[in-house]
This record gives sequence, C-alpha cells and structure tokens, in this order.
Amino acid sequence: MLTGGRSRRMGRDKALLSVDDVPMARRVAQVLLTAGAADVTCIGGDLHGLRAAGLSAVPDDDPDAGPLGGVLTAIGTLAAAIVVIAPCDLLDPQPALFTTLAGALADRSSAGAAVPSTDGRWRPLPVALRASCRDALDAAYASGERAVHRALAQLDLVIVAVAAGTLADADTPEDLRGRR
Repeated sequence: MLTGGRSRRMGRDKALLSVDDVPMARRVAQVLLTAGAADVTCIGGDLHGLRAAGLSAVPDDDPDAGPLGGVLTAIGTLAAAIVVIAPCDLLDPQPALFTTLAGALADRSSAGAAVPSTDGRWRPLPVALRASCRDALDAAYASGERAVHRALAQLDLVIVAVAAGTLADADTPEDLRGRR
C-alpha cells in the first residue's frame, strides 16, 4: 500500500489520519487482508507512526519519486507473482475491488496489469500488477517517467469496470466531511 507522499492538499499525513476512528492506512490494509492478501506492507511515509498503528512498513527506495517510485518499491519488496497496490486514502475500500482486479489479471496471462475504470476512464491506482513487469516499469522510471498512469499505459492492461464511488479518495479536508 502506498503511504508516502507529502499530503499537501490535505495539510497532514493522510495515512495516519483517522476516518471513522481508524487510520486510513489501517482501514485499507484490513480490507486488503479481507480480500485475501497474504501480506500488506506500507511503502513510504511515517514508518514509525505506521508501525505504531500495527502496520508493516518499509521506506520508499526513492521517497521523492512520487507514486511510481512507491510502485517500484512495492514490486521489489513483495515476493508475489501478482501484487495489488492500493493508495492509503480510499474512503470506502471494498474487498471486491481488490479481488476483482487480481482475478482479472490472473485470468489474462498476457496482461501486465489490471486497472479499474469508471465512466469509461481507467485509473492507475489501485492496480493489480505482475511482478514480471518490473523491468518495463524500471525502464520507464529510468527514462524520467514519474507518472504511474503513463508507465502503466506501456503495458498490456486489463480494464475492469467498477462502480463510480468505488474509487473515491481523500485529497482535501473537504473530502472527509461527514466522517470522524
């Protein structure tokens, strides 16, 4: 799970920000585990705070590289053929989202990644990604690419339609209105 970043628009670390009395990263981690993840590791951010919240956490290999750097760290850290990478700021994470992405990728052996789509537009995160795509993503990164969506666009993608609210995230304090 990606927990790095500066959270500039939020004004504070989103990963440890409580929503419904649970840190956002912990909420997403619990749903990933419910979806069948063997292990959830937080990539980047406040490692001490994440560990104090009961989460496994490792530093970003390149903390200033944005989400693509975090994706590369995740692929290199986790020993699995298919890795599901989620942002920590999903407002209503659902196990079905993660199992559907992983299942869609497993069902299409030629694909490198499965991404969600709403209203005809795919999103780069969350993503189910084959670890074998590491070289292609490393090459994109080495060429100066830092955007996850442009790096993923170079792969054979499985586009998975999901309900519109499924991908809602919290970028600003206003996104958390009505939540504790």
